[in-house]
Amino acid sequence: MYPLKINSLRGFGMYCMRLFALLCFLFAVTNGSAQSDLLNRFERAGGKEKVALANQFLADYIVAENISEQAVSFSATAHPDTLRQQVYYWAAEYFYDKQQWAEAEKYALKALPLCKGRTDRSLESDCLNLLSITYIRLTNYEKAAIYAKRCNEIDLETGDADKISSSYNTLAAIYMSARLPKDAEKYILKAIEYSHKADNLQRRAILYGMASEVYHSLKDEKKSYEYAKNAYEIERMLGRADKAFIREAQMASALIGLKRFDEAKKLLKKVIPAFRRNGNRQSLGISCNHLGEIFLSEHQNDSAARYFDEALQIFILHKDLQNESLSRKGLYNALRESNPNLAMKHLERCNALKDSIYDSETGKLLSEYNAHYDNEQLQLDNERERAANRRNIIIAVFIVAIIALFTWFFIRRVRKKHRQHVEKLMVQIERLVQDNQHEQEHPSEQANIREHQEQHEQPKLQQFETAQLEQQSETNVRFLAEVVKLVNEGLKECRLDVDTIASQLNMSTSTFRRRLYNTVGETPKTYISAIQMQKAAKLLQEYNDMSIADVAKACGFDEATNFSRAFKRFYGVTPSQFVKNKLS
Repeated sequence: MYPLKINSLRGFGMYCMRLFALLCFLFAVTNGSAQSDLLNRFERAGGKEKVALANQFLADYIVAENISEQAVSFSATAHPDTLRQQVYYWAAEYFYDKQQWAEAEKYALKALPLCKGRTDRSLESDCLNLLSITYIRLTNYEKAAIYAKRCNEIDLETGDADKISSSYNTLAAIYMSARLPKDAEKYILKAIEYSHKADNLQRRAILYGMASEVYHSLKDEKKSYEYAKNAYEIERMLGRADKAFIREAQMASALIGLKRFDEAKKLLKKVIPAFRRNGNRQSLGISCNHLGEIFLSEHQNDSAARYFDEALQIFILHKDLQNESLSRKGLYNALRESNPNLAMKHLERCNALKDSIYDSETGKLLSEYNAHYDNEQLQLDNERERAANRRNIIIAVFIVAIIALFTWFFIRRVRKKHRQHVEKLMVQIERLVQDNQHEQEHPSEQANIREHQEQHEQPKLQQFETAQLEQQSETNVRFLAEVVKLVNEGLKECRLDVDTIASQLNMSTSTFRRRLYNTVGETPKTYISAIQMQKAAKLLQEYNDMSIADVAKACGFDEATNFSRAFKRFYGVTPSQFVKNKLS
Protein backbone atom coordinates (compact mmCIF):
# COMPACT_ATOMS: atom_id res chain seq x y z
CA MET A 1 0.00 0.00 0.00
CA TYR A 2 0.94 3.66 -0.27
CA PRO A 3 2.42 5.39 2.77
CA LEU A 4 -0.09 7.96 4.06
CA LYS A 5 1.60 11.12 2.74
CA ILE A 6 -0.56 14.16 2.20
CA ASN A 7 2.14 16.65 1.24
CA SER A 8 1.10 16.56 -2.41
CA LEU A 9 -2.16 16.78 -4.35
CA ARG A 10 -1.89 13.14 -5.42
CA GLY A 11 -1.13 12.03 -1.86
CA PHE A 12 -4.05 14.05 -0.48
CA GLY A 13 -6.45 12.59 -3.08
CA MET A 14 -5.35 9.06 -2.29
CA TYR A 15 -5.63 9.72 1.44
CA CYS A 16 -9.23 10.90 0.96
CA MET A 17 -10.07 7.80 -1.04
CA ARG A 18 -8.69 5.54 1.66
CA LEU A 19 -10.54 7.46 4.34
CA PHE A 20 -13.77 7.15 2.33
CA ALA A 21 -13.29 3.39 1.96
CA LEU A 22 -12.61 3.03 5.70
CA LEU A 23 -15.71 5.05 6.61
CA CYS A 24 -17.84 2.91 4.28
CA PHE A 25 -16.48 -0.23 5.89
CA LEU A 26 -17.14 1.10 9.41
CA PHE A 27 -20.65 2.13 8.39
CA ALA A 28 -21.35 -1.34 7.03
CA VAL A 29 -20.08 -2.93 10.25
CA THR A 30 -22.12 -0.54 12.43
CA ASN A 31 -25.24 -0.96 10.29
CA GLY A 32 -24.79 -4.74 10.28
CA SER A 33 -24.66 -4.81 14.12
CA ALA A 34 -28.34 -3.89 14.36
CA GLN A 35 -29.36 -6.89 12.26
CA SER A 36 -26.97 -9.18 14.13
CA ASP A 37 -28.35 -8.01 17.46
CA LEU A 38 -31.90 -8.68 16.30
CA LEU A 39 -30.93 -12.14 15.05
CA ASN A 40 -29.16 -12.95 18.33
CA ARG A 41 -32.28 -11.95 20.26
CA PHE A 42 -34.34 -14.14 17.92
CA GLU A 43 -32.15 -17.17 18.67
CA ARG A 44 -32.51 -16.69 22.44
CA ALA A 45 -36.25 -15.93 22.42
CA GLY A 46 -39.16 -18.35 22.57
CA GLY A 47 -42.91 -18.43 22.07
CA LYS A 48 -44.66 -15.27 20.89
CA GLU A 49 -41.50 -13.16 21.27
CA LYS A 50 -39.69 -15.40 18.78
CA VAL A 51 -42.54 -14.98 16.28
CA ALA A 52 -42.56 -11.20 16.78
CA LEU A 53 -38.80 -10.93 16.26
CA ALA A 54 -38.99 -13.10 13.13
CA ASN A 55 -41.71 -10.87 11.67
CA GLN A 56 -39.75 -7.74 12.62
CA PHE A 57 -36.59 -8.97 10.89
CA LEU A 58 -38.44 -9.97 7.71
CA ALA A 59 -40.38 -6.70 7.57
CA ASP A 60 -37.53 -4.30 8.45
CA TYR A 61 -34.69 -5.87 6.49
CA ILE A 62 -36.02 -8.29 3.87
CA VAL A 63 -39.13 -6.54 2.57
CA ALA A 64 -38.15 -2.94 3.36
CA GLU A 65 -34.80 -3.32 1.57
CA ASN A 66 -36.30 -5.24 -1.40
CA ILE A 67 -34.44 -8.47 -0.71
CA SER A 68 -37.79 -10.18 -1.41
CA GLU A 69 -40.66 -8.78 -3.44
CA GLN A 70 -43.29 -10.39 -1.21
CA ALA A 71 -44.11 -9.78 2.42
CA VAL A 72 -43.77 -12.83 4.67
CA SER A 73 -45.24 -13.02 8.16
CA PHE A 74 -45.87 -15.78 10.68
CA SER A 75 -48.81 -16.52 12.92
CA ALA A 76 -48.45 -16.98 16.67
CA THR A 77 -48.73 -20.76 16.22
CA ALA A 78 -45.85 -21.06 13.72
CA HIS A 79 -43.53 -24.00 14.42
CA PRO A 80 -40.08 -23.01 15.78
CA ASP A 81 -38.30 -24.98 13.03
CA THR A 82 -40.25 -23.09 10.37
CA LEU A 83 -39.33 -19.79 12.00
CA ARG A 84 -35.64 -20.68 12.18
CA GLN A 85 -35.60 -22.02 8.63
CA GLN A 86 -37.09 -18.85 7.13
CA VAL A 87 -35.20 -16.35 9.30
CA TYR A 88 -31.82 -18.02 8.81
CA TYR A 89 -32.32 -18.36 5.06
CA TRP A 90 -33.39 -14.74 4.57
CA ALA A 91 -30.62 -13.55 6.89
CA ALA A 92 -28.15 -15.29 4.59
CA GLU A 93 -29.78 -13.63 1.56
CA TYR A 94 -29.62 -10.26 3.32
CA PHE A 95 -25.94 -10.48 4.26
CA TYR A 96 -25.02 -11.74 0.78
CA ASP A 97 -26.78 -8.74 -0.74
CA LYS A 98 -24.79 -6.50 1.61
CA GLN A 99 -21.56 -8.26 0.54
CA GLN A 100 -20.91 -9.58 4.05
CA TRP A 101 -19.87 -13.02 2.86
CA ALA A 102 -18.87 -14.55 6.20
CA GLU A 103 -22.24 -13.69 7.78
CA ALA A 104 -24.05 -15.02 4.70
CA GLU A 105 -22.14 -18.31 5.03
CA LYS A 106 -22.94 -18.55 8.75
CA TYR A 107 -26.71 -18.24 8.36
CA ALA A 108 -26.96 -20.30 5.17
CA LEU A 109 -25.22 -23.19 6.98
CA LYS A 110 -27.75 -22.83 9.80
CA ALA A 111 -30.68 -22.83 7.37
CA LEU A 112 -29.59 -25.79 5.24
CA PRO A 113 -30.33 -28.64 7.72
CA LEU A 114 -33.79 -27.12 8.33
CA CYS A 115 -34.51 -27.15 4.58
CA LYS A 116 -33.79 -30.84 4.12
CA GLY A 117 -36.25 -33.74 4.31
CA ARG A 118 -39.19 -31.82 2.88
CA THR A 119 -41.41 -32.81 -0.03
CA ASP A 120 -40.85 -29.44 -1.69
CA ARG A 121 -37.08 -29.26 -2.21
CA SER A 122 -37.03 -25.80 -3.80
CA LEU A 123 -35.91 -24.02 -0.62
CA GLU A 124 -33.13 -26.59 -0.12
CA SER A 125 -32.01 -25.86 -3.68
CA ASP A 126 -32.08 -22.10 -3.01
CA CYS A 127 -30.00 -22.54 0.14
CA LEU A 128 -27.42 -24.72 -1.63
CA ASN A 129 -27.12 -22.19 -4.45
CA LEU A 130 -26.68 -19.35 -1.96
CA LEU A 131 -23.91 -21.26 -0.19
CA SER A 132 -22.21 -21.97 -3.50
CA ILE A 133 -22.08 -18.35 -4.66
CA THR A 134 -21.04 -17.26 -1.16
CA TYR A 135 -18.06 -19.63 -1.25
CA ILE A 136 -17.14 -18.25 -4.68
CA ARG A 137 -16.92 -14.80 -3.05
CA LEU A 138 -14.84 -16.33 -0.23
CA THR A 139 -12.56 -17.93 -2.91
CA ASN A 140 -13.26 -21.39 -1.48
CA TYR A 141 -13.93 -23.03 -4.84
CA GLU A 142 -13.84 -26.59 -3.53
CA LYS A 143 -16.82 -25.98 -1.25
CA ALA A 144 -18.53 -23.87 -3.91
CA ALA A 145 -18.28 -26.84 -6.30
CA ILE A 146 -19.72 -29.30 -3.77
CA TYR A 147 -22.79 -27.18 -3.03
CA ALA A 148 -23.31 -26.22 -6.68
CA LYS A 149 -23.33 -29.88 -7.71
CA ARG A 150 -25.94 -30.80 -5.08
CA CYS A 151 -28.07 -27.80 -6.06
CA ASN A 152 -27.95 -28.69 -9.76
CA GLU A 153 -28.90 -32.32 -9.06
CA ILE A 154 -32.03 -31.20 -7.16
CA ASP A 155 -32.99 -28.69 -9.86
CA LEU A 156 -32.66 -31.26 -12.64
CA GLU A 157 -34.69 -33.70 -10.58
CA THR A 158 -37.53 -31.24 -9.96
CA GLY A 159 -37.45 -29.93 -13.56
CA ASP A 160 -37.80 -26.22 -12.68
CA ALA A 161 -36.29 -24.51 -15.75
CA ASP A 162 -35.64 -21.23 -13.92
CA LYS A 163 -33.75 -22.92 -11.08
CA ILE A 164 -31.84 -25.15 -13.52
CA SER A 165 -30.65 -22.05 -15.38
CA SER A 166 -29.58 -20.51 -12.06
CA SER A 167 -27.55 -23.54 -10.93
CA TYR A 168 -25.88 -23.87 -14.34
CA ASN A 169 -24.95 -20.19 -14.03
CA THR A 170 -23.33 -20.94 -10.67
CA LEU A 171 -21.33 -23.76 -12.25
CA ALA A 172 -20.19 -21.37 -14.95
CA ALA A 173 -19.08 -18.90 -12.25
CA ILE A 174 -17.03 -21.61 -10.52
CA TYR A 175 -15.24 -22.55 -13.73
CA MET A 176 -14.59 -18.87 -14.43
CA SER A 177 -13.04 -18.54 -10.97
CA ALA A 178 -10.97 -21.65 -11.71
CA ARG A 179 -9.66 -19.89 -14.84
CA LEU A 180 -11.32 -22.38 -17.18
CA PRO A 181 -13.53 -20.12 -19.30
CA LYS A 182 -13.95 -22.69 -22.09
CA ASP A 183 -15.70 -25.04 -19.63
CA ALA A 184 -17.63 -22.10 -18.20
CA GLU A 185 -18.91 -21.34 -21.72
CA LYS A 186 -20.71 -24.71 -21.90
CA TYR A 187 -22.52 -24.13 -18.64
CA ILE A 188 -23.53 -20.54 -19.31
CA LEU A 189 -24.97 -21.49 -22.71
CA LYS A 190 -27.00 -24.25 -21.04
CA ALA A 191 -28.17 -21.73 -18.45
CA ILE A 192 -29.30 -19.31 -21.16
CA GLU A 193 -31.16 -22.14 -22.94
CA TYR A 194 -33.12 -22.99 -19.79
CA SER A 195 -33.79 -19.31 -19.07
CA HIS A 196 -35.65 -19.06 -22.38
CA LYS A 197 -37.81 -22.00 -21.31
CA ALA A 198 -38.53 -20.32 -17.98
CA ASP A 199 -39.18 -16.95 -19.70
CA ASN A 200 -37.59 -15.04 -16.82
CA LEU A 201 -36.16 -11.73 -18.08
CA GLN A 202 -34.39 -10.87 -14.82
CA ARG A 203 -32.62 -14.23 -14.85
CA ARG A 204 -31.72 -13.79 -18.53
CA ALA A 205 -30.10 -10.42 -17.83
CA ILE A 206 -27.92 -12.02 -15.13
CA LEU A 207 -26.95 -14.86 -17.49
CA TYR A 208 -26.11 -12.49 -20.33
CA GLY A 209 -23.89 -10.59 -17.91
CA MET A 210 -22.06 -13.82 -17.00
CA ALA A 211 -21.78 -14.74 -20.68
CA SER A 212 -20.17 -11.36 -21.30
CA GLU A 213 -17.51 -12.13 -18.67
CA VAL A 214 -16.96 -15.62 -20.07
CA TYR A 215 -16.35 -14.39 -23.60
CA HIS A 216 -14.18 -11.55 -22.29
CA SER A 217 -11.95 -14.22 -20.71
CA LEU A 218 -11.97 -16.12 -24.00
CA LYS A 219 -10.82 -12.91 -25.79
CA ASP A 220 -13.96 -12.91 -27.92
CA GLU A 221 -14.72 -9.28 -27.18
CA LYS A 222 -17.43 -8.88 -29.84
CA LYS A 223 -19.57 -11.55 -28.21
CA SER A 224 -18.71 -10.17 -24.79
CA TYR A 225 -19.93 -6.72 -25.78
CA GLU A 226 -23.13 -8.01 -27.41
CA TYR A 227 -24.10 -10.06 -24.37
CA ALA A 228 -23.41 -7.13 -22.03
CA LYS A 229 -25.43 -4.79 -24.27
CA ASN A 230 -28.37 -7.21 -24.38
CA ALA A 231 -28.25 -7.49 -20.58
CA TYR A 232 -28.19 -3.69 -20.32
CA GLU A 233 -31.26 -3.36 -22.55
CA ILE A 234 -33.19 -5.84 -20.40
CA GLU A 235 -32.24 -4.04 -17.17
CA ARG A 236 -33.37 -0.73 -18.64
CA MET A 237 -36.66 -2.26 -19.76
CA LEU A 238 -37.22 -3.66 -16.26
CA GLY A 239 -36.37 -0.30 -14.70
CA ARG A 240 -33.45 -1.66 -12.66
CA ALA A 241 -31.05 1.27 -12.82
CA ASP A 242 -28.44 -0.11 -10.38
CA LYS A 243 -28.20 -3.34 -12.38
CA ALA A 244 -27.97 -1.38 -15.63
CA PHE A 245 -24.81 0.32 -14.30
CA ILE A 246 -23.24 -3.13 -13.79
CA ARG A 247 -24.02 -4.07 -17.41
CA GLU A 248 -22.48 -0.81 -18.63
CA ALA A 249 -19.34 -1.67 -16.68
CA GLN A 250 -19.25 -5.03 -18.45
CA MET A 251 -19.69 -3.26 -21.79
CA ALA A 252 -16.72 -1.08 -20.89
CA SER A 253 -14.64 -4.17 -20.14
CA ALA A 254 -15.37 -5.56 -23.61
CA LEU A 255 -14.67 -2.18 -25.22
CA ILE A 256 -11.22 -2.17 -23.61
CA GLY A 257 -10.57 -5.53 -25.23
CA LEU A 258 -11.71 -4.07 -28.56
CA LYS A 259 -9.26 -1.15 -28.09
CA ARG A 260 -12.17 1.31 -28.06
CA PHE A 261 -10.72 3.13 -25.09
CA ASP A 262 -12.57 6.44 -25.43
CA GLU A 263 -15.97 4.73 -25.33
CA ALA A 264 -14.89 2.55 -22.42
CA LYS A 265 -13.56 5.54 -20.45
CA LYS A 266 -16.83 7.42 -20.98
CA LEU A 267 -18.86 4.51 -19.61
CA LEU A 268 -16.55 3.95 -16.64
CA LYS A 269 -16.61 7.61 -15.63
CA LYS A 270 -20.40 7.31 -15.64
CA VAL A 271 -20.70 4.12 -13.59
CA ILE A 272 -17.94 4.65 -11.00
CA PRO A 273 -19.74 7.58 -9.27
CA ALA A 274 -22.97 5.57 -9.45
CA PHE A 275 -21.33 2.62 -7.69
CA ARG A 276 -19.98 4.94 -5.02
CA ARG A 277 -23.50 6.30 -4.45
CA ASN A 278 -25.33 2.98 -4.32
CA GLY A 279 -22.66 1.19 -2.27
CA ASN A 280 -21.83 -1.53 -4.82
CA ARG A 281 -18.25 -1.88 -3.68
CA GLN A 282 -17.44 -4.99 -5.69
CA SER A 283 -18.44 -3.42 -9.01
CA LEU A 284 -16.73 -0.17 -7.99
CA GLY A 285 -13.44 -1.99 -7.44
CA ILE A 286 -13.64 -3.85 -10.75
CA SER A 287 -14.48 -0.64 -12.62
CA CYS A 288 -11.60 1.21 -10.95
CA ASN A 289 -9.25 -1.54 -12.12
CA HIS A 290 -10.56 -1.16 -15.69
CA LEU A 291 -10.21 2.63 -15.67
CA GLY A 292 -6.70 2.20 -14.29
CA GLU A 293 -5.91 -0.03 -17.28
CA ILE A 294 -7.05 2.68 -19.69
CA PHE A 295 -4.95 5.33 -17.98
CA LEU A 296 -1.97 2.98 -18.16
CA SER A 297 -2.46 2.59 -21.92
CA GLU A 298 -2.50 6.41 -22.18
CA HIS A 299 0.70 6.64 -20.05
CA GLN A 300 -1.15 8.58 -17.34
CA ASN A 301 0.47 6.59 -14.56
CA ASP A 302 -0.52 8.87 -11.67
CA SER A 303 -4.23 8.64 -12.55
CA ALA A 304 -3.91 4.91 -13.09
CA ALA A 305 -2.29 4.47 -9.66
CA ARG A 306 -5.13 6.36 -7.93
CA TYR A 307 -7.80 4.07 -9.35
CA PHE A 308 -5.81 0.88 -8.81
CA ASP A 309 -5.22 1.90 -5.20
CA GLU A 310 -8.93 2.60 -4.60
CA ALA A 311 -9.75 -0.83 -6.03
CA LEU A 312 -7.04 -2.46 -3.89
CA GLN A 313 -8.55 -1.12 -0.63
CA ILE A 314 -11.94 -2.57 -1.58
CA PHE A 315 -10.62 -6.01 -2.48
CA ILE A 316 -8.48 -6.25 0.65
CA LEU A 317 -11.57 -5.54 2.78
CA HIS A 318 -13.63 -8.09 0.82
CA LYS A 319 -10.78 -10.63 0.79
CA ASP A 320 -11.18 -10.95 -2.98
CA LEU A 321 -7.81 -12.45 -3.85
CA GLN A 322 -8.23 -12.59 -7.61
CA ASN A 323 -9.19 -8.94 -8.07
CA GLU A 324 -6.64 -7.87 -5.45
CA SER A 325 -3.95 -9.52 -7.59
CA LEU A 326 -5.14 -7.50 -10.62
CA SER A 327 -5.02 -4.25 -8.61
CA ARG A 328 -1.49 -4.99 -7.42
CA LYS A 329 -0.35 -5.86 -10.94
CA GLY A 330 -1.76 -2.53 -12.12
CA LEU A 331 0.01 -0.69 -9.31
CA TYR A 332 3.27 -2.41 -10.24
CA ASN A 333 2.99 -1.14 -13.83
CA ALA A 334 1.92 2.34 -12.72
CA LEU A 335 4.68 2.76 -10.11
CA ARG A 336 7.68 0.91 -11.51
CA GLU A 337 9.24 4.13 -12.84
CA SER A 338 8.25 6.59 -10.09
CA ASN A 339 8.56 4.25 -7.08
CA PRO A 340 10.28 1.00 -8.10
CA ASN A 341 10.64 -0.33 -4.52
CA LEU A 342 6.90 -0.07 -3.81
CA ALA A 343 6.16 -1.43 -7.30
CA MET A 344 8.23 -4.54 -6.56
CA LYS A 345 6.35 -5.12 -3.30
CA HIS A 346 3.07 -5.08 -5.21
CA LEU A 347 4.48 -7.49 -7.79
CA GLU A 348 5.72 -9.91 -5.11
CA ARG A 349 2.32 -9.86 -3.40
CA CYS A 350 0.59 -10.32 -6.77
CA ASN A 351 2.61 -13.44 -7.54
CA ALA A 352 1.99 -14.84 -4.05
CA LEU A 353 -1.76 -14.31 -4.50
CA LYS A 354 -1.75 -16.13 -7.83
CA ASP A 355 -0.03 -19.13 -6.27
CA SER A 356 -2.50 -19.10 -3.37
CA ILE A 357 -5.52 -18.93 -5.68
CA TYR A 358 -4.15 -21.69 -7.87
CA ASP A 359 -3.53 -23.97 -4.89
CA SER A 360 -7.08 -23.52 -3.61
CA GLU A 361 -8.64 -24.26 -6.99
CA THR A 362 -6.65 -26.78 -8.94
CA GLY A 363 -7.01 -30.50 -8.37
CA LYS A 364 -9.70 -30.31 -5.68
CA LEU A 365 -12.28 -28.55 -7.84
CA LEU A 366 -11.96 -30.48 -11.07
CA SER A 367 -11.42 -33.88 -9.45
CA GLU A 368 -14.65 -33.36 -7.49
CA TYR A 369 -16.65 -32.54 -10.60
CA ASN A 370 -15.06 -35.02 -12.95
CA ALA A 371 -15.60 -37.87 -10.49
CA HIS A 372 -19.21 -37.15 -9.58
CA TYR A 373 -20.93 -34.68 -11.89
CA ASP A 374 -23.28 -36.45 -14.30
CA ASN A 375 -22.60 -34.52 -17.46
CA GLU A 376 -21.82 -36.50 -20.62
CA GLN A 377 -20.18 -33.64 -22.46
CA LEU A 378 -17.83 -32.93 -19.54
CA GLN A 379 -16.87 -36.62 -19.35
CA LEU A 380 -16.24 -36.61 -23.10
CA ASP A 381 -13.93 -33.61 -22.79
CA ASN A 382 -11.86 -35.40 -20.16
CA GLU A 383 -11.67 -38.53 -22.33
CA ARG A 384 -10.53 -36.40 -25.26
CA GLU A 385 -7.57 -35.09 -23.20
CA ARG A 386 -6.50 -38.60 -22.24
CA ALA A 387 -7.21 -40.48 -25.45
CA ALA A 388 -4.45 -41.31 -27.93
CA ASN A 389 -6.75 -42.30 -30.78
CA ARG A 390 -8.21 -39.13 -32.25
CA ARG A 391 -10.39 -40.97 -34.73
CA ASN A 392 -12.26 -42.87 -32.02
CA ILE A 393 -12.85 -39.68 -30.08
CA ILE A 394 -14.30 -37.89 -33.11
CA ILE A 395 -16.70 -40.79 -33.64
CA ALA A 396 -17.70 -40.69 -29.97
CA VAL A 397 -18.33 -36.94 -30.13
CA PHE A 398 -20.50 -37.40 -33.22
CA ILE A 399 -22.56 -40.16 -31.57
CA VAL A 400 -23.09 -38.13 -28.40
CA ALA A 401 -24.13 -35.10 -30.45
CA ILE A 402 -26.72 -37.15 -32.38
CA ILE A 403 -28.09 -38.62 -29.16
CA ALA A 404 -28.23 -35.18 -27.54
CA LEU A 405 -30.01 -33.74 -30.59
CA PHE A 406 -32.66 -36.45 -30.64
CA THR A 407 -33.03 -36.21 -26.84
CA TRP A 408 -33.53 -32.45 -27.07
CA PHE A 409 -36.24 -32.80 -29.72
CA PHE A 410 -37.94 -35.57 -27.75
CA ILE A 411 -37.96 -33.60 -24.47
CA ARG A 412 -39.21 -30.48 -26.21
CA ARG A 413 -42.07 -32.42 -27.81
CA VAL A 414 -43.02 -34.13 -24.55
CA ARG A 415 -43.07 -30.82 -22.67
CA LYS A 416 -45.20 -29.18 -25.34
CA LYS A 417 -47.73 -31.99 -25.13
CA HIS A 418 -47.67 -31.76 -21.35
CA ARG A 419 -48.43 -28.01 -21.45
CA GLN A 420 -51.34 -28.61 -23.81
CA HIS A 421 -52.64 -31.38 -21.57
CA VAL A 422 -52.46 -29.15 -18.47
CA GLU A 423 -54.40 -26.40 -20.28
CA LYS A 424 -57.13 -28.87 -21.16
CA LEU A 425 -57.10 -30.19 -17.63
CA MET A 426 -57.76 -26.69 -16.27
CA VAL A 427 -60.71 -26.29 -18.63
CA GLN A 428 -62.09 -29.64 -17.46
CA ILE A 429 -61.73 -28.71 -13.78
CA GLU A 430 -63.49 -25.37 -14.35
CA ARG A 431 -66.30 -27.21 -16.13
CA LEU A 432 -66.68 -29.71 -13.27
CA VAL A 433 -66.70 -26.94 -10.65
CA GLN A 434 -69.45 -25.13 -12.56
CA ASP A 435 -71.43 -28.36 -12.92
CA ASN A 436 -71.19 -28.97 -9.16
CA GLN A 437 -72.42 -25.46 -8.43
CA HIS A 438 -75.36 -25.76 -10.86
CA GLU A 439 -76.25 -29.19 -9.51
CA GLN A 440 -76.37 -27.91 -5.95
CA GLU A 441 -78.42 -24.85 -6.88
CA HIS A 442 -80.74 -26.43 -9.49
CA PRO A 443 -80.54 -30.23 -9.32
CA SER A 444 -83.64 -30.76 -11.48
CA GLU A 445 -82.26 -28.59 -14.28
CA GLN A 446 -78.82 -30.29 -14.54
CA ALA A 447 -79.77 -32.38 -17.55
CA ASN A 448 -81.02 -29.30 -19.45
CA ILE A 449 -77.87 -27.36 -18.53
CA ARG A 450 -75.58 -30.06 -19.87
CA GLU A 451 -77.55 -30.24 -23.09
CA HIS A 452 -77.40 -26.46 -23.45
CA GLN A 453 -73.59 -26.46 -22.78
CA GLU A 454 -72.99 -29.07 -25.44
CA GLN A 455 -74.69 -26.81 -27.99
CA HIS A 456 -73.25 -23.44 -26.97
CA GLU A 457 -69.76 -24.22 -25.52
CA GLN A 458 -66.77 -22.03 -26.40
CA PRO A 459 -64.52 -23.34 -29.23
CA LYS A 460 -61.69 -24.27 -26.82
CA LEU A 461 -64.06 -26.31 -24.67
CA GLN A 462 -65.52 -28.01 -27.77
CA GLN A 463 -62.03 -29.08 -28.77
CA PHE A 464 -61.37 -30.41 -25.28
CA GLU A 465 -64.65 -32.37 -25.16
CA THR A 466 -63.95 -33.82 -28.58
CA ALA A 467 -60.48 -34.96 -27.51
CA GLN A 468 -61.27 -36.08 -23.94
CA LEU A 469 -64.79 -35.96 -22.52
CA GLU A 470 -66.47 -37.69 -25.45
CA GLN A 471 -64.26 -40.69 -24.75
CA GLN A 472 -65.25 -40.87 -21.08
CA SER A 473 -68.31 -42.52 -19.70
CA GLU A 474 -70.85 -40.66 -17.60
CA THR A 475 -69.52 -42.64 -14.64
CA ASN A 476 -66.02 -41.20 -15.12
CA VAL A 477 -67.42 -37.67 -15.36
CA ARG A 478 -69.27 -38.13 -12.06
CA PHE A 479 -66.08 -39.61 -10.57
CA LEU A 480 -64.03 -36.57 -11.57
CA ALA A 481 -66.72 -34.22 -10.36
CA GLU A 482 -66.68 -35.93 -6.97
CA VAL A 483 -62.85 -35.68 -6.83
CA VAL A 484 -63.00 -31.93 -7.59
CA LYS A 485 -65.72 -31.48 -4.99
CA LEU A 486 -63.78 -33.35 -2.28
CA VAL A 487 -60.56 -31.44 -3.01
CA ASN A 488 -62.33 -28.06 -2.87
CA GLU A 489 -63.98 -29.06 0.42
CA GLY A 490 -60.62 -30.25 1.76
CA LEU A 491 -58.86 -26.97 0.96
CA LYS A 492 -60.42 -25.28 4.00
CA GLU A 493 -58.98 -27.86 6.40
CA CYS A 494 -55.85 -28.74 4.33
CA ARG A 495 -57.11 -32.35 3.91
CA LEU A 496 -55.50 -32.91 0.54
CA ASP A 497 -53.63 -36.14 0.98
CA VAL A 498 -54.38 -38.91 -1.52
CA ASP A 499 -55.24 -41.52 1.15
CA THR A 500 -58.00 -39.35 2.64
CA ILE A 501 -59.61 -38.59 -0.72
CA ALA A 502 -59.47 -42.26 -1.73
CA SER A 503 -61.14 -43.21 1.57
CA GLN A 504 -63.92 -40.66 1.03
CA LEU A 505 -64.56 -42.26 -2.38
CA ASN A 506 -64.69 -45.70 -0.75
CA MET A 507 -61.65 -46.81 -2.73
CA SER A 508 -58.23 -48.12 -1.87
CA THR A 509 -55.40 -45.68 -2.57
CA SER A 510 -54.00 -47.84 -5.38
CA THR A 511 -57.42 -48.16 -7.04
CA PHE A 512 -57.96 -44.41 -6.82
CA ARG A 513 -54.53 -43.68 -8.33
CA ARG A 514 -55.09 -46.13 -11.16
CA ARG A 515 -58.59 -44.92 -11.99
CA LEU A 516 -57.67 -41.23 -11.95
CA TYR A 517 -54.64 -41.83 -14.16
CA ASN A 518 -56.69 -43.90 -16.63
CA THR A 519 -59.33 -41.14 -16.72
CA VAL A 520 -57.25 -37.97 -17.08
CA GLY A 521 -53.68 -39.22 -17.60
CA GLU A 522 -52.35 -37.54 -14.45
CA THR A 523 -51.32 -38.63 -10.95
CA PRO A 524 -53.53 -37.59 -8.00
CA LYS A 525 -50.88 -35.18 -6.74
CA THR A 526 -50.73 -33.33 -10.08
CA TYR A 527 -54.53 -33.28 -10.40
CA ILE A 528 -54.98 -31.94 -6.86
CA SER A 529 -52.33 -29.28 -7.54
CA ALA A 530 -54.16 -28.28 -10.73
CA ILE A 531 -57.41 -27.83 -8.75
CA GLN A 532 -55.58 -25.70 -6.17
CA MET A 533 -54.00 -23.54 -8.87
CA GLN A 534 -57.29 -23.20 -10.76
CA LYS A 535 -58.93 -21.89 -7.60
CA ALA A 536 -55.97 -19.62 -6.84
CA ALA A 537 -56.10 -18.04 -10.31
CA LYS A 538 -59.83 -17.51 -9.98
CA LEU A 539 -59.50 -15.83 -6.56
CA LEU A 540 -56.68 -13.58 -7.76
CA GLN A 541 -58.74 -12.54 -10.80
CA GLU A 542 -62.05 -11.96 -9.04
CA TYR A 543 -61.09 -10.65 -5.58
CA ASN A 544 -58.63 -7.78 -5.83
CA ASP A 545 -58.86 -7.09 -2.08
CA MET A 546 -57.59 -10.54 -1.08
CA SER A 547 -53.97 -10.71 0.04
CA ILE A 548 -51.60 -13.36 -1.28
CA ALA A 549 -51.55 -14.94 2.20
CA ASP A 550 -55.36 -15.17 2.27
CA VAL A 551 -55.44 -16.75 -1.19
CA ALA A 552 -52.78 -19.24 -0.05
CA LYS A 553 -54.86 -20.29 2.96
CA ALA A 554 -58.01 -20.56 0.85
CA CYS A 555 -56.15 -22.92 -1.48
CA GLY A 556 -54.85 -25.21 1.26
CA PHE A 557 -51.35 -23.79 1.88
CA ASP A 558 -50.03 -23.16 5.41
CA GLU A 559 -47.29 -20.79 4.24
CA ALA A 560 -47.54 -18.05 1.62
CA THR A 561 -43.96 -18.73 0.49
CA ASN A 562 -44.78 -22.37 -0.38
CA PHE A 563 -47.88 -21.18 -2.24
CA SER A 564 -45.90 -18.61 -4.24
CA ARG A 565 -43.33 -21.21 -5.31
CA ALA A 566 -46.06 -23.70 -6.33
CA PHE A 567 -47.96 -20.99 -8.24
CA LYS A 568 -44.83 -19.90 -10.12
CA ARG A 569 -44.00 -23.50 -11.08
CA PHE A 570 -47.51 -23.92 -12.49
CA TYR A 571 -48.07 -20.57 -14.24
CA GLY A 572 -44.49 -19.35 -14.74
CA VAL A 573 -45.05 -16.11 -12.77
CA THR A 574 -45.48 -15.21 -9.09
CA PRO A 575 -49.00 -14.46 -7.76
CA SER A 576 -48.22 -10.74 -7.59
CA GLN A 577 -47.00 -10.74 -11.21
CA PHE A 578 -50.12 -12.67 -12.22
CA VAL A 579 -52.34 -9.99 -10.68
CA LYS A 580 -50.37 -7.18 -12.36
CA ASN A 581 -50.64 -8.93 -15.76
CA LYS A 582 -54.41 -9.24 -15.37
CA LEU A 583 -54.77 -5.58 -14.38
CA SER A 584 -52.60 -4.27 -17.23
